[in-house]
Amino acid sequence: MNTIDPLGENRQPGRMRTPPDPWRDKDTEPPPPPDGWAACSVGDLVPADVIRFEETVWRRKQRIGARLITAEVLGPDSPEALGQWPNAAAGDGWVYLGGLGCDGDHPDEVAGLFRRKPHVVERNGIIRKLWADETARAALLTD
Repeated sequence: MNTIDPLGENRQPGRMRTPPDPWRDKDTEPPPPPDGWAACSVGDLVPADVIRFEETVWRRKQRIGARLITAEVLGPDSPEALGQWPNAAAGDGWVYLGGLGCDGDHPDEVAGLFRRKPHVVERNGIIRKLWADETARAALLTD
């Protein structure tokens, strides 16, 4: 049986209606990247890129916060990635990262080496630090 709450909204007893979450709004434009950084996507990344992305922190199916991660992209065949994940291979559906810094909730969980699925990294946009020699990076990207 539905009850009417004091605000006049219909809802089921014991169930709370939560407001829409701003981090899920796909229509909002991300802020412009700071100087020395450029927007990119997972397909544009090369090993040795330094990237920054925002990630939602979840515990037991509840959102408990967010964190801004700065990390270096590792190739799946790099010694660091192979030491942590022996079956790492190009095209296996993971982005391998080495944590450089984290601001926000639970920063200790992204210290050292970690990996993420590409859609998690791209969810809120990625920015990468520009190289001193972007032509060398472009040569790596075409290989």
